[in-house]
Amino acid sequence: MQTTSPRTTSQNENSTAVEQIEHQMTQNSTFLKCTFAFLTPLHLQQVLSMNLLGNLKYLDLTGNLLGDEGCILLQGYLSSQANLNFLNLSCNNITHVGVEAIVKVLLPSSSQEQQTVSNLQHLDLSMNLIGYEGLCHIVELLKRNQPLVSLNIRGNKINSERGLQKLLEIAALAENNLTITDVLL
Repeated sequence: MQTTSPRTTSQNENSTAVEQIEHQMTQNSTFLKCTFAFLTPLHLQQVLSMNLLGNLKYLDLTGNLLGDEGCILLQGYLSSQANLNFLNLSCNNITHVGVEAIVKVLLPSSSQEQQTVSNLQHLDLSMNLIGYEGLCHIVELLKRNQPLVSLNIRGNKINSERGLQKLLEIAALAENNLTITDVLL
């Protein structure tokens, strides 16, 4: 009897990133780990147009080439993923523009037409380029998103006094929030 387990996509495999995602989704339809696979916004657009991602609970796209354009593409997909629990977009050259796109879909909606990712508990945006403006979006997320338990924003381009103040604000928000148990700055 053969058991199936989620597999990690590696750059050494001969098939394209899209084919690897397609294969992995046939193995486990709620778990996708496509890391360091040179996944570009063009690949992501293809995957999304083919409806390959389905209804995920775990999405790890660490170390790809998504950038802000990939985050904007993900925004539409994420708006229909109420059950997503884990999202890792670390090491993707994401700036404040991409963070804004992701945060918009994570914030509770004032209109009942737009669904949000209401069960997201773990968000990893580490090793990107989010800067001060990206931190501002994250502060807004922490003020308004209750289910978030873990946030990783370490290794970003935070090199100003204003950025340091935002990091301190994030730490204070996390300390006062009863659901957040882990913040890596």
